[in-house]
Amino acid sequence: MTLSLAGKPLSVLLSIAPTLGVALAIILAAPCHAHADGFAQWSISGYGSQTRVVSDTRLEIDFEGNADWPHVALRPRVPIGLNGVTTIVLPVENPGAQAIDLFIRIGDDEEATWPEHALAARYFLPPHSTATLAIATSPHDPRLMGMQDAPPPVGAKAGQTVPLGMPSGHLEKAHWASLYLVIWGRSGPRSLVLGRPSVASFDWGLASYTGLIDRYGQFARGAWSARIASDGDLTAQRAAEERFEQDLDVTRPGQDRYGGWSKGEALASTGYFHVARSGAGRWSLVTPEGHPFFSLGVDTIERSDARTFVAGREFMFEDLAKPRIGSAEESGSAPPAPEGVARRMPRFNAGGWVNFYVRNLARKYGGDFAARWPDQVLHRLAAWGFNTVGNWSDPALWARHALPYTVPVSIDPGTATVPGGAPDIADLPDPFAASFENAADRAFATAADPRRDDPWLVGYFVDNELPWGDGTAADPRARCALALRVLALGAQRPAKAALVRLLRERHPDLAAFNAAWGTSLPSWTALADAGPPLPETLAPIAEADLAAYGALFADTYYRIVAQTLHRHDPHHLYLGSRFAAQTGWALDACERWCDVLSFNIYARDLADALAARVGARDKPLVIGEFNFSSAGQGPFGRGLVDVGSQRARGQAYAAYVSAAASDRRVIGVHWFQYLDEPSSGRLLDGENSPFGLVAVTDTPYWELLDFVRRTNLAVFRVRTGSAP
Repeated sequence: MTLSLAGKPLSVLLSIAPTLGVALAIILAAPCHAHADGFAQWSISGYGSQTRVVSDTRLEIDFEGNADWPHVALRPRVPIGLNGVTTIVLPVENPGAQAIDLFIRIGDDEEATWPEHALAARYFLPPHSTATLAIATSPHDPRLMGMQDAPPPVGAKAGQTVPLGMPSGHLEKAHWASLYLVIWGRSGPRSLVLGRPSVASFDWGLASYTGLIDRYGQFARGAWSARIASDGDLTAQRAAEERFEQDLDVTRPGQDRYGGWSKGEALASTGYFHVARSGAGRWSLVTPEGHPFFSLGVDTIERSDARTFVAGREFMFEDLAKPRIGSAEESGSAPPAPEGVARRMPRFNAGGWVNFYVRNLARKYGGDFAARWPDQVLHRLAAWGFNTVGNWSDPALWARHALPYTVPVSIDPGTATVPGGAPDIADLPDPFAASFENAADRAFATAADPRRDDPWLVGYFVDNELPWGDGTAADPRARCALALRVLALGAQRPAKAALVRLLRERHPDLAAFNAAWGTSLPSWTALADAGPPLPETLAPIAEADLAAYGALFADTYYRIVAQTLHRHDPHHLYLGSRFAAQTGWALDACERWCDVLSFNIYARDLADALAARVGARDKPLVIGEFNFSSAGQGPFGRGLVDVGSQRARGQAYAAYVSAAASDRRVIGVHWFQYLDEPSSGRLLDGENSPFGLVAVTDTPYWELLDFVRRTNLAVFRVRTGSAP
């Protein structure tokens, strides 16, 4: 079937925006019909949708569930002038029970081809929610200000306006001639209410960043129920939490000392955590005492992640003076960011920093907060129903032996790297280099040797979100990106030498190789040279060869890591590398050499995500990262899955964890992360999202945590249909 929109085949649309994919191409390519002012004066058309003009300020839209990329197009008879205008404002409402993945295209002429004549933005509209979207007509990049998400512009109502300050594309002409609203793919029926579009002259520039952060590290212009206004609020919040937790039962009847279900099915006892299949065919983590265990973890439980750069942007902060009781953790200086990070955060990535979380801990608990903090955190986690200290957490929490824990290991191969399958993200270690095995040996000597006999250790996550490439891409060059980037390297690189060897083994005759690949290489030496000329279209045999190399690369990496790890620690689990990008051959290799497959899955519907990411693979799985955020109820960043409120975060958590516990392969889920990221951006890469269980003021999000606790305590019942 040939999918077309407004008479244009999908292949044409894809050619317009190949880097952003099908949905964005459709938004940007199709012509529109609209009007300015009230809806009675707009011309409205669409595909896979029905519209009703209820009033000049209300357009109701029903998108069909059986249409691919249903959309509504609006066009003013007289284009709307943009001289002196900085912002297009779109009030939207989702009256339904399902989230809407909304793409928005704003054009300056009838064709509105992206990127020359259109802006494009994307927004997830949570169920039963409203939002006023503010779209900058001249997009600015908040990363140039040291953060990934921009604050609301000056003039917009804080807490009521969602800034989409970094749409892609460009408006060449000084008028607005088209508006497209498109629903992602075929997502089922959705209803959307559009309020009257308007224009505004909000200030997206320096003024929107001035005085952005208050003395407690909070968004200075925001308002929400848990906001701290004084030191007295901090001490009152501490007292309220202590009274609340006095009534919580943190003991776990029916569980062993590690949190395993002692009244559940008896499994083998090895003295260490391991995985086993139960009689019902479910995979399970098993405690050292032989009891089933479902890992409910929290990642990044540590204080240093709250650091934010202040050097050069002191104007963003209302008060940088140190509190009377402080700590060396509260401020310092950091060297320039590595090249890969600097590409993502090109300014304000070095120099002086401040940690507002640490300052607030000192205000709240006094000068000995650092000694008290690990026990307080572990008590909180137990009270909230968690049983595992997740990745990137403070080793002081491991040493308490209060909860099982996982250890992250990063292998640093030095210069022995190759460009990964995703550009401008990260490199992959070169597993064919002799230095890689030496680097792995050093990493495990540090991380594993001291813990090989610790029964509280679950296992090791090794490396993180390696850029294997996009195994689902339509373009074979994207699927085989890793191998193609290695092919462009010089012959002296071990990874390139391994690729040339494999190709010569598969094609002993150069003439046959040239015929199969559509090349005209004069010698094998030409293949070993950097960047040998290739035809624009990959032949099927060439794609198969490159996929075989990808499989060899991944198998070599996971084999060396597994063998080195278990030489240092034969007792504990190899928990994989937490896939974000993935290919089938990388998953195959991980499945072969790892004890557990791990994925970082940010999605509203876990069942659908598992079907797409894991398929029918029968291997124990850990979700290494997931979360839900709520912009405007603390930090203004939107995160990856914004659901609109703390209550909605709790409901989404309950649905996600229940779906995980219902899957016979999933053996644990780990929330990312304990603490909100700084509103002004974390040191690592400027991320500034509100997906913590706790605010920068150390204030727990109680409405969220009510759902979290009840869900966590019910996991065994969901898992087995019975109580422990």
